[in-house]
Amino acid sequence: MNKLLVFSIFRPAFFLAVFFGVVVSSVSAQTKAQDKNQPKPIVEPQFLIFPENRLGNALYKDKEWLVSFENCTIKNFLLSMKNTLILWCMDGKGGNFYTLPKEEINKMERVDEKYLIERNQNNAAFYYAGENDLLHQVRLKFKSVTGFLNNNKGLIAMYHVVKSWSGDQPNQTMYQYQVHVYKEKNNQLQSIPKLFISSQSKLNMTWDDQILVVKTESGDAYQFPIKVP
Repeated sequence: MNKLLVFSIFRPAFFLAVFFGVVVSSVSAQTKAQDKNQPKPIVEPQFLIFPENRLGNALYKDKEWLVSFENCTIKNFLLSMKNTLILWCMDGKGGNFYTLPKEEINKMERVDEKYLIERNQNNAAFYYAGENDLLHQVRLKFKSVTGFLNNNKGLIAMYHVVKSWSGDQPNQTMYQYQVHVYKEKNNQLQSIPKLFISSQSKLNMTWDDQILVVKTESGDAYQFPIKVP
């Protein structure tokens, strides 16, 4: 039997007792090294990943084993706005999200395997793994956020439906959209003042370096340079 699997099943008490006394590394400890302007994960001090950066490691609460995965490494975790544990794990193919309880992930929306969206009745939050696999939570005041688009330079564009109504054509629905850009570096969300009206259920957005380009149905293209501190 694989030694890591044996550890995750039997989790010997003496082994944990030694290391819980000397190991202070946890997600909250990792954030101390982060700049004060960086987003911080929402965690509780009683949680601990052990051992760190090891295939088959486990997440513990109050020294009690919660979960481990034989073929991946738990890198980070946080508590969602609904108090669901969200875990970010790495295997040989890349990163993936898991939740505790595990069925809660089916109530969330994944976007390009990079983002996890959780919605409440009136708002939403999205989660992603940033530098050093640190999980981030970004809370939003609107529920219908979608269209996540990363420029891979610390800017994430998205939009939400402000309102919708019946159009002049049969079975036509019109949408009014507002575009937002999340800046990873200073944990800020910038809202674009201009609103876009379209009969399409998706908004056409692209990145040109740090310039966000929004194209309308009429073929017009609007450019929004995004300043990053």
